[in-house]
Amino acid sequence: MTRFPVGVMLASMATERFGGHRLAARIAIGAALLYVGIVSLQAVIRSTGSDLNPYGFAMPFLICGIGMATAIMSCFDCRC
Repeated sequence: MTRFPVGVMLASMATERFGGHRLAARIAIGAALLYVGIVSLQAVIRSTGSDLNPYGFAMPFLICGIGMATAIMSCFDCRC
C-alpha cells in the first residue's frame, strides 16, 4: 500500500508545475491512469489465488496513486 501515497506525492509535485494549462487533458489522463491501475489491480487479485505476493500489488497501486493525484490536482487548479 505504500506505493499509492508515493504515487500521489510524485504526481502532485509534477502536476503542480503545469498551473492552469490543459486542465481537461490532465483530468482525462489522470482518470485513464486510475482506470488502468484499477483494472491491473483486479487482474493481480484474480491471478493471486492462495499465494499472496505483496510485490504484485506494487505497480497497480503506484499507477492508481499517480492517476488519482493527476486528476484531483488538476481539479484544484481549475479556478471556477
